[in-house]
Amino acid sequence: MGTVEQRTPHFWRKVRYSYMDARRYANAQGLTIKGPRRIYDAFYASAGMLFAQRHGFFAAIMKRFSDASGTTNSNSTSCRKSAA
Repeated sequence: MGTVEQRTPHFWRKVRYSYMDARRYANAQGLTIKGPRRIYDAFYASAGMLFAQRHGFFAAIMKRFSDASGTTNSNSTSCRKSAA
């Protein structure tokens, strides 16, 4: 895949069409896929997870996050039911 600067126009077309297919599939099920409002730098989150893993409380942290969001799959927060 390479860095963002090295990616070809063909690659970006594949990304765009894959996203459109995902939206079409979600719409058929009554879901709406929304993009992020803001792109965050994951460095600090990754560093915190590595710290928790090395000190033996990673599983407890992840359980707390999944309990707080009410989901078992972190990706499900980006799909919301459409108002019908």
